[in-house]
Amino acid sequence: MHRWMADLPDELKQKPINRLLIPGSHDTGAHQLHVDYPLARDQKFSPLLRAVSKIPAVKLIIKRWSETQSLSITEQLNLGIRYLDIRLELATNNVDDKSPYLVHALYGAESPTFMQEIKQFMDDNPEEVVIIDVNHIYQMSETEFLQYFVLPIEQLFGRDSFCPVMVDIVNATISELVETNHRLIVVGPFCHNLHGIVYSMETVRSKWPNKNKIYELIKSMREEVTKFDETRFNVLQGVMTARFSDIATHLFSSLKKDLSLPGRKTTTDFVNSTTHQERQNMNIVITDQVNMDFVAAVINSNFKTEFE
Repeated sequence: MHRWMADLPDELKQKPINRLLIPGSHDTGAHQLHVDYPLARDQKFSPLLRAVSKIPAVKLIIKRWSETQSLSITEQLNLGIRYLDIRLELATNNVDDKSPYLVHALYGAESPTFMQEIKQFMDDNPEEVVIIDVNHIYQMSETEFLQYFVLPIEQLFGRDSFCPVMVDIVNATISELVETNHRLIVVGPFCHNLHGIVYSMETVRSKWPNKNKIYELIKSMREEVTKFDETRFNVLQGVMTARFSDIATHLFSSLKKDLSLPGRKTTTDFVNSTTHQERQNMNIVITDQVNMDFVAAVINSNFKTEFE
């Protein structure tokens, strides 16, 4: 699956990219979060919790209930994931320099580290397109986002690798993006385009289900596949969200066991059971704990839609 876009038949490579079914990961960077760093600033933790989080056992509970993925970004890309859901916080690194970190309650990898993983994958697979959706930033202004994230990755990839915002991206095709080498699509957290290479957040329609019950998640997904915005990417979130009560009553369990794995199976089964009309209204599908069954279900739906 590491080169599934390259292996698509011409009919699919020439469809608008928002008419393809593309597998993505929810909270892509919430993998191997660091327990030796302070709590991140993306969650509204109380001062008391921040204080007691210095106790190692408390930090381990937070880690178990914060990690959404078991695979690294490289492993996700090789699996077939092409939409990355990124949350960043500007923090001070080990050499007292500011740097964007992946965050979800705790800190993950620094931006230079995970962006190098993406670049290496794209260099090794010159016919694959990757969408990076930076939809949440913390402790970071627009100027700092440009300075600490956008400009360094522009230097890393080269400006020509980015799809420029003048391109009507949702109607672009895989063939066109590969031919022009505009294979990196970056969406930012602002209501306007930025620096000529970062698309507005309005480019993506993505409704957070905010459900912790399977039947509620199914209902939410059923409602979402009755809608489609032709002017944007459409993200279907097959995601379960823990409540405080879920954590408090299962301190020694985990997000993965109690919600992410059941949510992933439900999402995979849902994708496999969709009708032709529902698939027509689907574009990007994301979930926690991505695996081969989920990725295959999403990619194979392209063939059901095109050739049935």
